[in-house]
Amino acid sequence: MATGIPPYFVAEPKEPTTGNAYAKITFTGIVKDNDSDALTLTWEWGDGTPNGTTATGPAGSNTLVTNSHYYNLTLEQGRGGYKVYLTMNLTLDDGNGNLVTAVTSVEITMPANSSPQIIDFSGPSVIIEPGEEVILTANASDPEGESLTWTFAFNNSIEVYDVIVNHTGATAPSEVVECIVPHTFTTPGNYLITLNLSDALPPYQVWPHNVSTNFAVTVVANSLPNVLSTINVDPDSPLVQSGVGFVVVNYSIQASDPDGDVLTATWDFDDGSPQVVNTSAGGTTQYDFIQQRSYTEAGVFNITVTVTDGRVGHEVLVSRNITVGSTNRPPNIASFSYILSGGVTARANETLNFTVVIQDAEFDAIEVIIDFGDNSSRLYLNLSAYSDGNLTASFTHVYSEEGNYTITILYTDNKIGLFEHSKNYTSSFEVAEPIISEVRIWDWWDYFTLGLLCLIPILVILRVVVVSQRRRSVEAKGMTLEEWKLISSEMKNGKKGKK
Repeated sequence: MATGIPPYFVAEPKEPTTGNAYAKITFTGIVKDNDSDALTLTWEWGDGTPNGTTATGPAGSNTLVTNSHYYNLTLEQGRGGYKVYLTMNLTLDDGNGNLVTAVTSVEITMPANSSPQIIDFSGPSVIIEPGEEVILTANASDPEGESLTWTFAFNNSIEVYDVIVNHTGATAPSEVVECIVPHTFTTPGNYLITLNLSDALPPYQVWPHNVSTNFAVTVVANSLPNVLSTINVDPDSPLVQSGVGFVVVNYSIQASDPDGDVLTATWDFDDGSPQVVNTSAGGTTQYDFIQQRSYTEAGVFNITVTVTDGRVGHEVLVSRNITVGSTNRPPNIASFSYILSGGVTARANETLNFTVVIQDAEFDAIEVIIDFGDNSSRLYLNLSAYSDGNLTASFTHVYSEEGNYTITILYTDNKIGLFEHSKNYTSSFEVAEPIISEVRIWDWWDYFTLGLLCLIPILVILRVVVVSQRRRSVEAKGMTLEEWKLISSEMKNGKKGKK
């Protein structure tokens, strides 16, 4: 139960009390308690923050009371300078159950909010074709870094026929944000694209928190360039002559543009060199694009040229395969030599020495691969040091097992020209142990047999000598040896008959 006389306000806080958000706002009043009670003051700020509490001494006379508060209110996106209205309740308590409250209106002014800024808005830089998709790019920022609403309105000179709305999130203050929008213009005409940019939320997306800019586009139906379907080549069958070392080839193609656009021709010669570009002077007359190349090597090249008037989809590609020939002659193995310890055979685990001599009319570098025929690793050689017109290579090899082997020599000058330039040479031999005869000591029979063999020709010789002497003796008597043999035979037969 309350007792005594309640306190009262001699002067309530200023009505309304005004100030700026985020700044100190001071409330002042005068109170009195006729019982000279000390008073407890409760300050209800009205913004949801905890109450403030102050106290007085005995308030039997007019007593000044004061307190300050910061209203740190949330700023509405894209709004600034608007006012927020609150109430502050100040309650007096004399401790005897007597409570007295004064209600004060509070007017808070929110800080200003800056407008967003469109930094750049761009699109296609040339006249575009119907049905061509273009990319619109916009860059913007907001001083407070608030989220942005991007509204793109497409007008075809009659009406706004399409609207695209994009949103980007909050960023650091003044950070640049990019927004990209694709769009396809289907019919020829003049178009105006308007970008409305706002940092506010509906319904406050109006100036000054809505800024705009526009971009004009012209859509024109344009014809493709007229391009000759064949690349002209002179000479038609180029040939690198060995004595000259190169051949010059002239390329050309004719093109025109019915719309008078400037044409560019981009050449690719398929030889590892950079692309080359020709540019016309514009106009509708036929234009000759000419290029010249010098070839030192033979080969097949896919020559391409792309002619365009600079519009998307207006690239016309023409290609032609060109074969550059050569009179280069292939290399030849002049000799391949080696020495076998067995004459016609080699021995296992013997180190064999080989020498190959190669000749080439153009003194080209020669790539050589030696296959020893025994499943061992191949030997790879690159020869280029000519001496007296020859390339000479010496190498060794060891065959670990007996058998018949064929050495194959693959060699080439890696050129294209007359005849076949990748060739092979083979040579075969045997790896075997040599045949060794058995050595045996002679006995008496061996010597006797040898004596008989030696006596036979001696007896034959003696027989010949005796016959020769008898012939001479008979012929000295005036008859031949045959006549003498006949007479002697008849005399022997007569003596046998008398007996």
